[in-house]
Amino acid sequence: MRHQLLWSEARLTTTDVAQHLISFGEFAAMYLFNWCNELWKIEDLKDFDDMFTQFADQMEVDGVDIKEVPLPENWLSIFKKREFVDDIDEASEIELNEGLLKKFLLFLFGELPRAKLIDSLRYNPDKANTPLDTDLLNHEKLNALSGEWLTSDFGKIFTFAQNLDQNKELPLFQTFYRRLQDDFGGKFKKTADNEPQNPNNRKRQVELFYETLPQVRRALANVPTYMVFDDHEITDDWNLCPLWRDRVLTTPLGRAVIRNGMLAFALFQGWGNDPLLYKKGKHKELLDLASQLLPPESKLNRLQ
Repeated sequence: MRHQLLWSEARLTTTDVAQHLISFGEFAAMYLFNWCNELWKIEDLKDFDDMFTQFADQMEVDGVDIKEVPLPENWLSIFKKREFVDDIDEASEIELNEGLLKKFLLFLFGELPRAKLIDSLRYNPDKANTPLDTDLLNHEKLNALSGEWLTSDFGKIFTFAQNLDQNKELPLFQTFYRRLQDDFGGKFKKTADNEPQNPNNRKRQVELFYETLPQVRRALANVPTYMVFDDHEITDDWNLCPLWRDRVLTTPLGRAVIRNGMLAFALFQGWGNDPLLYKKGKHKELLDLASQLLPPESKLNRLQ
């Protein structure tokens, strides 16, 4: 879900935002995982469906009420500022305001049982069910359903949809639910993804990468190597033009992503290229300041 956050809050222009790194910890982990297979175990790798199901099940076991969870002020950022395009007229864009968005999310992740949410969002080959047909989420079709729909697997969703305003709220809910299905796993499970380069088979791509790491480690251990810095160490299109610079550097998240990527380069590439350079002057000052990025007394570290 991070792609919308990076587009709307960091204002990045790359098309690869779904996997884009954000925190310094992510940049550091990526360097370590790319260079050494001993630091991670491929058998621990889960796909998104597994992780989302485990997360939702644990929330239900713990009795977590999303309405009582202290969420950051910008928790809607991963959903807001989307462009909801009408399927019939692609030129018309619908904006989902924050109040309506919150109403939808509190229902889906708060009132709706976790198992029903999961089953409604994605196809599960191990069960005799399919995702919710979002075409049913309009008053004409809902009113035509028999009384049994109230007790069906998706009955609570149907009831919620039927109580929404037909002209303003219901079309937005229908489109929003369709987007969630796309984001949360329909594309992971509906089609066969045996081809390694299939974009839906990212787990297999990571497995193939992992299998080559021992050879990479051997090469790096035996061949003196200088690391080369380019824009992709930070993000595609980095500083492409003054418009990009002003667009991204005027957002807190945009500045943070660039800072984290540049610091990670300094620690994992630049420092090793020329260790003596980092013993004095601004380079030494950079190392000293790096340890203050997340000081021990910071709120983030206390949470961890």
